[in-house]
Amino acid sequence: MPRIIKPLSKGDFTSATISVDSQGRVISASSGSGASNFEYVLWTNSGSSNVSAPSNVTKVQAFLWGGGGGGGGGDNNPPESGQSGGAGGFGYFTGSLSGPATVPYSVGGGGSGGGHPNGTGNSGNATNFHNFTANGGGGGSRNSGGSSGSAPGSKSITANRQSFWNNEQGKGGPGAPGASGSSGSSGSSGAVIALFNEG
Repeated sequence: MPRIIKPLSKGDFTSATISVDSQGRVISASSGSGASNFEYVLWTNSGSSNVSAPSNVTKVQAFLWGGGGGGGGGDNNPPESGQSGGAGGFGYFTGSLSGPATVPYSVGGGGSGGGHPNGTGNSGNATNFHNFTANGGGGGSRNSGGSSGSAPGSKSITANRQSFWNNEQGKGGPGAPGASGSSGSSGSSGAVIALFNEG
């Protein structure tokens, strides 16, 4: 006659820790830990400060945009346009975090544009959160556009830099048009979106 196994625990579990015997039967279950919902703790495109992580935080996620590079200056004799600055790096990061903790962040500003005539724009500044970094874009010049910034250690995702914010975050500044005798435009500042597994 088949043996009837009486469940030791029943009910709903937000995150289950289970024990299974050699026959594949669940012999105990209880609410586990470490599956708390992620919650936004920071969403900014300027400044630098700290975010406090409570004692129950164990993981962190963040989206970072580096500052865009400044555009190159133009020339009116002969008429030559400056090229655009490079976009700041963009990345999605995940990692461990042991709360309680004070987590620093700084949002990278955009680089200033290159002066007339034919000045090269300045590079954008890096955006940092926890131990994550998105580097700024390079400045544009008369001959070439600035290089895009990098986000070393970031995860590969299908979303692009415009998916969570408007396309101005970390955008490279336009170069000055030819014959204008003007400077290039500054790049846009970077940004941070950060989440902790609170709750």
